[in-house]
Amino acid sequence: VKQPKKKKRQTSEAKLLILCEGHGEQNYFQQVIETYYPRLNKIVEVRLSVNKKAQVISKEAFDLQKDLKPRGTEVWCVFDRDDNKAEWLNEAHNRSGSMNIAFSNPCFEYWFYLHVKAHPGPIGEHTKMEPLLRTVPECSSYEKPCVDHPTLWEKVNKKLAIQRAKKRIEDFNITNPNTPIISTDSDPLTTIHLPIS
Repeated sequence: VKQPKKKKRQTSEAKLLILCEGHGEQNYFQQVIETYYPRLNKIVEVRLSVNKKAQVISKEAFDLQKDLKPRGTEVWCVFDRDDNKAEWLNEAHNRSGSMNIAFSNPCFEYWFYLHVKAHPGPIGEHTKMEPLLRTVPECSSYEKPCVDHPTLWEKVNKKLAIQRAKKRIEDFNITNPNTPIISTDSDPLTTIHLPIS
């Protein structure tokens, strides 16, 4: 009887592994490390996921965590609402109790927006975020997947972005106590600050 092939175990020398859905997120986290935490360069690895769907990337991160946690590696999974269906996000949410997820709704650019101002209400489809970002004078020249915009790298703006993200989560949890953060209904919201705090 032919024996099934054993699944190859994932390996990494990193102490922190960040699995991203897209090149923009990957470039951003690499830039964060180089700009703010250059000493961590050798112990942080930023990888691109094999798939952008929330349930696939969360499963990939979950498997990575199982393989790497015994080595002391912390794994983070980074994805957006984008075009994800509600059931895909729900599947990812169901894994969130046993793994680290950084989620943005409607998309990653909302985190960039928080560097310059808060947004009081829903944004809607992720395609509306970039035009909205460009209405802010400091980000009028923004083009995806640009992560070298100077506005993002001023320390005061990073601090404000973290404060605004935390405030939005607090407000959301108060007004929507039974709605998961990882859902289509959390627009707008981001937890990108968590892996970089």
